[in-house]
Amino acid sequence: MYQIDYDDVGSTVSDLAEYSLPRFKSADLSDRLAHNNKDELIFNFGKYKGEPVKDNLDYAEWMLKKDFPEDTKNIYKKYLDPA
Repeated sequence: MYQIDYDDVGSTVSDLAEYSLPRFKSADLSDRLAHNNKDELIFNFGKYKGEPVKDNLDYAEWMLKKDFPEDTKNIYKKYLDPA
């Protein structure tokens, strides 16, 4: 049996629980979009994974023209044109 040290994890039950929680909250059914801890909409795949959509609007607009799930596209549409 081997032991792995995780220097970034505390030693309490709360620390372990916090470490095991997902880092992002999924925003769509296919998990292409998520919300980060600042509640910003972020990409959850590809070359911009983890980056806010607001910083890569061209990529979001490109995705609207491609074969992505409709729920993902609907979130983009609302984000790009909230009116």
